[in-house]
Amino acid sequence: MISPVPLSAPPQHGSASEYMRRFFQIALQLAALMGVLLLFFVSLELLERSFHLMGEGAARTLVRTTANPFVGLFIGILATSLVQSSSTITSLTVSIVAGGGFGS
Repeated sequence: MISPVPLSAPPQHGSASEYMRRFFQIALQLAALMGVLLLFFVSLELLERSFHLMGEGAARTLVRTTANPFVGLFIGILATSLVQSSSTITSLTVSIVAGGGFGS
């Protein structure tokens, strides 16, 4: 016959040590997430500054190279596939525009 009562007592999930362990685990995960976001924003800032340093000449060359819409499309596809992130390419484009790289 199967006994409906378990032979061993279930672990105490409400104990203080379990609560503290879970609290610190969540706090560490949040700190790691915030650190990764900080690194992402710092890298975007560095990219924007690097495009400022490149100057207008490099941006003009880029615009001349991509004057044909099909060439621009394929360069965009190539850049996105190399970086593996369309969000990064979008951020780079926004950084170039914000830096005045596509100014006339």
